[in-house]
Amino acid sequence: MRQACSLGMVAVAACVAAGQTALPEFYFFQNVRAQSQIRTQPPLFGGDRHMTGMVVVNTASGSVDDNPINAADKVMDFIRGRLADQTLGYLDPTDIPVSLPGFAHANKVELAENAPLSAMRDPTDPIRARPGQTLVWPTGFSTDPLSADWWNFALLHPWMTASRPRLTGWMQTFMSRIMYRHERDHIPLPKRYMFDSEQPIFGCCEQAWSYSLLNVMKDARWNTAAVAGYYPQRTMAQLYAQATAHYGWDLKNGDGTPLNPGFNPAAGGPQELPNRPLSQWYTTTVKRIRSGIMRDVAYEPIRAAYAAYRSSHPNEIVPLPVIANYGEYMVDGEPDVFGWFQDKFVHLIQDPTRQAPEPQTYDYETVVHRRLSIDTDNEGARQGHTMVADFGGFIDAFERWAMIPTMTWADRDAVPLYDWRISAHPAYTHIQNNLYRYDRPLETPWDACMRLHRHRVESVLNSVSPEHRPNLLPYIRVPGEMGDYGVPITEAGTRELLAMLRAKGVTEIVPFTSNPPDENTEVWRSIQRLYRQVWAYQVQKFRWSVGSGVTTTKNYPADLFDTLRVPSRVAGQPPVESVTTAQSRFDGVFTASTQLETTFVPLLTTVTGDSIRINIECQAAEGPFGSGLLSLVEGGVYLWDFTLRTPGLHWRQLNIGEGDRDPAAYIFATQDDTTRRTFDIANAAPFIGPGGIIRVMLRHNAPAEFAFEGFESRYDLVQVILLNDRPRFAISTASRPAPGGDTRNLVEVLPEPTGADLNFDHVVDEADLVLFVKGLLADDAPADVDDDPDSFVNAWTAAR
Repeated sequence: MRQACSLGMVAVAACVAAGQTALPEFYFFQNVRAQSQIRTQPPLFGGDRHMTGMVVVNTASGSVDDNPINAADKVMDFIRGRLADQTLGYLDPTDIPVSLPGFAHANKVELAENAPLSAMRDPTDPIRARPGQTLVWPTGFSTDPLSADWWNFALLHPWMTASRPRLTGWMQTFMSRIMYRHERDHIPLPKRYMFDSEQPIFGCCEQAWSYSLLNVMKDARWNTAAVAGYYPQRTMAQLYAQATAHYGWDLKNGDGTPLNPGFNPAAGGPQELPNRPLSQWYTTTVKRIRSGIMRDVAYEPIRAAYAAYRSSHPNEIVPLPVIANYGEYMVDGEPDVFGWFQDKFVHLIQDPTRQAPEPQTYDYETVVHRRLSIDTDNEGARQGHTMVADFGGFIDAFERWAMIPTMTWADRDAVPLYDWRISAHPAYTHIQNNLYRYDRPLETPWDACMRLHRHRVESVLNSVSPEHRPNLLPYIRVPGEMGDYGVPITEAGTRELLAMLRAKGVTEIVPFTSNPPDENTEVWRSIQRLYRQVWAYQVQKFRWSVGSGVTTTKNYPADLFDTLRVPSRVAGQPPVESVTTAQSRFDGVFTASTQLETTFVPLLTTVTGDSIRINIECQAAEGPFGSGLLSLVEGGVYLWDFTLRTPGLHWRQLNIGEGDRDPAAYIFATQDDTTRRTFDIANAAPFIGPGGIIRVMLRHNAPAEFAFEGFESRYDLVQVILLNDRPRFAISTASRPAPGGDTRNLVEVLPEPTGADLNFDHVVDEADLVLFVKGLLADDAPADVDDDPDSFVNAWTAAR
């Protein structure tokens, strides 16, 4: 039979295409001791060339390396030393990563003899009241320039008038020395510059921040000085006027209603209800300004130095620098469609002074959110408005507190994927119910973190503007550490995170650990084990063995391992999933079904294991005639058993234990019949064939009475990863779990029919022959379920 893989045709035979082959690159950010900075890989580590310890020089003011010439010399000496003796830490001379933590951080340099060489704050440049204005601070606040109050609140503002030229000069001197050492000593140039400038110019949730915001508006520069990050350049007063015009009322003075009484520092911190509108706008604005400052003082001097050297050395290959700053990434605030989660209506209380805490409540289920930077601490769950004109009035895009759009001019979006708050504070937590499970269990702490990680990743990947195209570089915590909010970072959780990043096409990752290299041997081994397990397999081919009208938005089989979305054809609409799709087929008796077979081959042939995980993301959508079958669709997961040789006896069904008609099936629990599910097979040796091949079949079916009844199956991800690295051994079976029980690690060997069971009713009879004849007349190949060159006729005849 002929094979068809072109768009718009009936794709029923093997569709072969190149699988995903880009392995991840890990750039480790580790704490280093001054006496051993050159060693950035653990002793005796095997030297995996996909894992590199970054050259690290701490440039913080007051540190050993705050002088730009000394810092540059140390960077180049470390590069030369590591290239000469790579037991100290492997370096690819064409891709050398340098980490410069401390630059443009808010270092405190409280003694006069310690000049703030590389600090963001500057003691000579506090907020100053213009004539006719008086600064007001909360009771007990110290205005002593050496006090913690002064350093934390009075020295942070949008202009950084003293520090910006100082930081620019520091970086220009540093880069001049880098180029000098390269030309003189023939040391390869770094390619990557990783910063860790985390300094917020505004914060929450102390009352002093509210007074700081009130005071900064009294500074003469508010009306006169242009700020970084906005082009064409504008003053804070101009940006404020634009926001006021957008909302139709003054963000500081409110609109005269009890719900929007105007900014009032006496009410407390920026999070309190009266202070939210102004604080939310200011936080968004200065976040962008800080990114603009980094662009001016760090990114552009680096790019200019490389461009100048390239121009003066036309015969030399000079790398294009790649720049990233931890925690700096772009999200545009536009609406988008994410996975199902529980959200809250905006709860407006008419207390003009405080926003009272409320218990954890979720009012509705939704997939719609905005591409925003969600606060890791409280998600905006301090329920209430930030930009509401009046009670019952229009709610603007940024109604949730502590959710803002952000911007970067770096080359990578350095997204932190650490843990999130999962404990009451006092009643705010990110944990919700898992809407993809039919019994809707409460999320585990890691489940909640993964949902929010995915929101952050997808927000970045789908935020595209003329100023910036997304290029993700996530920072992850290494296994074995405790997260900032008390969520343990485990190998199992990190494996799940890496699997999600692989599905998003991410191949550059920064693992972070506060331990020095000589204490990180097991961490490195752990990351190596996990990435090899996650990237062990790639999709080689797939076929619809029952179904028609296959369409795809990308080349085969990319839609099954790359969940990146594509722009909508409708202007102003969010991106859409790039999926592999088929219409169900009526079997002529009682069932409409689709059947997707996917073949996986090893990408890393040296990885072996007898335990696998199957991750799927799919949807059952309404068919062309809207037959109303969606609520009846169930899903089956099958694996090909290579230990059996009889035709038709290869497929083994996973026992998931949720279905009504098929007890081994899973059901679709969300409102739009989507699922994101994980299935583990503990003893998978029989399902790993010669050369490491694994075959997975996914079946959707629903009862149907007429040929016009049907539905559409849409698959966005079919992923296989290894869970261990042990020798294979025989399969074991397990009985069905109780409803709501854990369905992982369960495989039930169901009775198999003899011959080619095309409709998978576990009986080979005339109904299967009818399917075969229909397929044959339609130039289809649904009968060839055993992937052999023989036809159904031979198999069915043998069964007779």
